[in-house]
Amino acid sequence: MADIVLPQAGDEITSTWGQSVAKALNGIQGGTANVTTTATVAVDLTITFPKAYAAAPVVVITPVGGNTILAGHVSQVTPTSCAIRVFKRDGTNLAAGSTTVHWLAMGTLA
Repeated sequence: MADIVLPQAGDEITSTWGQSVAKALNGIQGGTANVTTTATVAVDLTITFPKAYAAAPVVVITPVGGNTILAGHVSQVTPTSCAIRVFKRDGTNLAAGSTTVHWLAMGTLA
């Protein structure tokens, strides 16, 4: 993620400081992915970031399962994509249907 240089008390806020904040905020991307689930222990999907990063970003996900407690993990993070696995926390099979995964990626854009 881009470094933000904070002004000291009493300093004038310059365009350089504003540009560093804008660069950091531009490196935050997020979205949702709908995934079809089957009666298996886990389901995998790949997220492709709308804009590429200079290096692998930090990725946070939240699978939403209605009344089912779901978990997920992120792997294979590259500057352009990541792999996500969604599963039930108790290790039993997922129900057939669909679920939504919310994702957030943070880093410096290419």
